[in-house]
Amino acid sequence: MKPYVAIAMLLVLAIIALGFPLLLDSQKQAPAGPLLRIEVIGGLCPYGGCHSEIVMQKNGHYNHSAGNGFDYREGDLDAAMAGELAALIEKADFDAIRSKGFTGLCPTAYDGAEATYTFYTSRGPESVDSCVSEIDYTSPLFSKLREIEAKIYSSLG
Repeated sequence: MKPYVAIAMLLVLAIIALGFPLLLDSQKQAPAGPLLRIEVIGGLCPYGGCHSEIVMQKNGHYNHSAGNGFDYREGDLDAAMAGELAALIEKADFDAIRSKGFTGLCPTAYDGAEATYTFYTSRGPESVDSCVSEIDYTSPLFSKLREIEAKIYSSLG
């Protein structure tokens, strides 16, 4: 066998050996697609009626946009936090979460905001509206969600 053929074969084997673990690692990453959408409407902002939206992907990437159309930002949560949120969303009992109706005056009636949370589960999307359901913000899901929202908003500057 000629030396350059042997070297070429060794290179191919090395590439396969080194590339295979990388292929396995890439298969461990979170699947693509949305995990969560938070839409907040109501109140008065300098540009008119307030509107903001956060859309988070399963891999932790998120984007935030505000109602003026000019405020758009992106970022990434760390994988552990995104994974923890995904697990809480997947095991959540959304019928129980929505079981207690909201009985107060929706804050949009007095220049406040209404939040609609859409969670993307393996069973399909689940929505929870703060002016329809009394949300328990101390529950594990919404407590983690509040922590993540604070992290996102603090990163927006």
